[in-house]
Amino acid sequence: MDFTKIEDDNDSNSVDDDNSSMERPSNLDIEMENGEDTDDSDSDENDSDDENEALLVEEVNRLQEELSHNPFDYEKHVSLIEKLRSIGELDILREAREKMNKLFPLSAKLWLEWLQDEEKIATTTEQKLAILDLYERAVNDYLDCTVNSNYIFYLIELYESSLVSIDRVRNIFEQTLTRIGCSVIHGTKIWQYYRLLETNILSGFDLINENNRETVQQQIKLIFDIFSRQLSIPLVEMEKNYQQFEEWLDHIKTTYGIDLRENEKQQISRLKIEYEKSLKTLESLKVFEDKLQHSQYPHYQEYLNYIDEEIKNDNLSRTQCLFERAINDNCLQAELWLKYLKFCDRKFVVDTILLPIYERALRNCPWIVDFWLQYMVSIERLSSKNLENVLRDVLDRASKNTFDSVDSYKRLWLYYINFTRRDICKNNSWNNDESQKKIRDLFDSILIQLEQMSNLDYCYDLYRYYAKVEAQYCSSIQNCRKIFNDLTKKSPTLKRQASFWIDWAIIEQRFGGSEDLRKVLYRGLEMCLDYPETIGDFLLRYEQEEGENVERYSLALNKIEFAIKKKNTRAEKEAKIEEMKVKEDVAQNNNRSLKRKAEKTTTETNLPKKPHIETDKSKLESEPSKPAHGVFVKTDDAKREQTIFLSNLNYDLTEDDIRECFVQFGPINEVRLVRDFKGRSKGFCYVEYERIESARTARKNDRLLLRERPVFISEMDKRNKFNYSTNKENNKIFVKNIPFEMTKDDLIAQVFSNYSDSIIDCRLITFKNGHSKGLAYIECKNASIAEKIVKEKNDFEVGDRKLFVAISDPSVAKTNSLSSSVPFSKSNPARTGTSNLMIPHSLMAKSHPSKVKMQLTTDGPSTSKKNGQQDTISNKNLSNDQFRSMFLN
Repeated sequence: MDFTKIEDDNDSNSVDDDNSSMERPSNLDIEMENGEDTDDSDSDENDSDDENEALLVEEVNRLQEELSHNPFDYEKHVSLIEKLRSIGELDILREAREKMNKLFPLSAKLWLEWLQDEEKIATTTEQKLAILDLYERAVNDYLDCTVNSNYIFYLIELYESSLVSIDRVRNIFEQTLTRIGCSVIHGTKIWQYYRLLETNILSGFDLINENNRETVQQQIKLIFDIFSRQLSIPLVEMEKNYQQFEEWLDHIKTTYGIDLRENEKQQISRLKIEYEKSLKTLESLKVFEDKLQHSQYPHYQEYLNYIDEEIKNDNLSRTQCLFERAINDNCLQAELWLKYLKFCDRKFVVDTILLPIYERALRNCPWIVDFWLQYMVSIERLSSKNLENVLRDVLDRASKNTFDSVDSYKRLWLYYINFTRRDICKNNSWNNDESQKKIRDLFDSILIQLEQMSNLDYCYDLYRYYAKVEAQYCSSIQNCRKIFNDLTKKSPTLKRQASFWIDWAIIEQRFGGSEDLRKVLYRGLEMCLDYPETIGDFLLRYEQEEGENVERYSLALNKIEFAIKKKNTRAEKEAKIEEMKVKEDVAQNNNRSLKRKAEKTTTETNLPKKPHIETDKSKLESEPSKPAHGVFVKTDDAKREQTIFLSNLNYDLTEDDIRECFVQFGPINEVRLVRDFKGRSKGFCYVEYERIESARTARKNDRLLLRERPVFISEMDKRNKFNYSTNKENNKIFVKNIPFEMTKDDLIAQVFSNYSDSIIDCRLITFKNGHSKGLAYIECKNASIAEKIVKEKNDFEVGDRKLFVAISDPSVAKTNSLSSSVPFSKSNPARTGTSNLMIPHSLMAKSHPSKVKMQLTTDGPSTSKKNGQQDTISNKNLSNDQFRSMFLN
């Protein structure tokens, strides 16, 4: 059979065949081939060789020692293999290669050298067949044309020597075609090998007779199918291959008397159509292939553009083959691997195909935590056997890597906690003590490790998760409370945050009792330093909806008033302290200035006076300094229309964070985050766009979530513009008692899915920190649809809750509140009705510590002051702009 090994001149990984054969080293001194007949020149050469070999051995020993301490040093592995290959120590060389391949995928160059060395010394059948397994490992590391071609060539040599069967040869050919058969440039070569193999088998039958008729016909059919498959794929030299197909049809008719053009007329007609279609596709692909050929290695951006085009073409085999080609040249590009993995996740649902690709990605980029997470998700999604042990092994492997942040380890461990919880739920074994112990031990061990790497506050979300699992799944509210109580003792910062108490209260409301819930909220009001009003909103809503008597409600109001007053008092003290510090700094600067001036005057009295020189006063004036922290920068009047005001911002946000979020609406000139005198954010800022249209677009996205917190977006100096309607709206419905974990999308999908086309907008009411209040307003296309939804969905059960659904009518709630048996002061309408309860807290009237004091009574109108006047709060709801102005006044 006439085969020649095809070398790929364009492949950057091809290896020259000029390497000398490997020989086992001898303990004897190196001798010349001519025995003892040596001259001085030969002796010098021998001495030089001995010295070089000694140096190589010393270098090998050093590299082995260093790798024993740091086995993940890729370059040292490569250097060790090169040195061992030079001295011909085959056994140690083979061991070094195996050790490296356990840790890293090998490049095509390393594989070709290894295979070449093994082929040279393989003499027995067992040794030659073992090389096939080595080739199989090589082609699975990267998609390299030279490695695949040599694999096929070596396979055919074994077949000609009767060492492998034709079935095995064909099976390996099919696997190779799956990997590389769709490669526009390299695929043709493999198809040619395959056709040549089968054609040579057919040529063994010179004539067709009764004994071989069926065999010959099957072989002809096999070659015909190979031609058909090849010509339906856009590959280089398509016209040449089609011409060979035509010649082969003539040859079959002449030699065997079989007219395939007549017998397979319909199939040839379909083949012609597919061929022309592929030829047309090839023309479009050649543009990208030319860019690859003429661009600089490793052609990363050219590959990305090419891949995007193939994804649009929606050809699975070609796209995967192109991904593999790109990875062969860019094996350490994490973004490329991530793109490939996402593509495979969408296309493959078989674990034997998808999971090996993940394994290869992890061998190339083990430091990317997202790969490990997606790998575990795919294992859980596709596998079923021994799932817990498999995931545990993956987690152990991942944990041994060095990631760039503690958050990476946290995400890995959190996933395993989630899996364990899901697994117990699937087996319905929460009542089993062993299952509860498993989840508790897992939480405890992970929290211990995380706290060693960071601190307790960083681990809070895991502690909260732990507490919820205790209450919800283990039915142990006492353990849940113990976790939260321990946090208040261990962390001085968590207990000062409203979000901590809201999290605890939500769990108590679902799984605890009303008295325990009140205790949590009362403690929160006493200890919270950032947003006690958020806790107050939660407490008021609970007392309004589920409170047993009005005394509870009054007590809640008093506690809230006291907490807010304490917060305002503290803020005043801090402001005074800051003011004093500023005055002291100014005084110290003035003293230093006077001291320098006095010293200068004393010195100048002993010196002759310089002649007076007129100077330009403007040149002596210093450049205006940048505004200090806490100083308000006035916006240019000409740019007010292109500037928006943001409030309710997370205090950890920086200007860059805000710019990154709001640049989606248009180019930004400036982001001005308002800070106090310590440089801390005040929670609001100005964003100035280049165009007015961008500012208008941004304002349409009011309550945009940023760091899980709704941002209030408004115009500049448009006071009293925003007010929620307090009248009945027949096309809008009000929903309450919504589960706190339910999002806006969940509400529409699970409750109102039948009316999704008729719903214009859904507004889920949240606290300032983004947590749901369990309330929502839904705007419908017309009143009839709203009325129909109310009739159908009122008392609709979601989990253990019944929804209250009604036409939105805040005026009714206000009237009911005003007619309550406990009257409120008319001077404080912000607290006299429930109509304002649905309004975001930042849009409600806020007390200014230096001007207005909250007045709450339970037995009649408020008493007058000594001067006969009362502090009053305007009946008009404060807008977002008014909220902003309160900070600036």
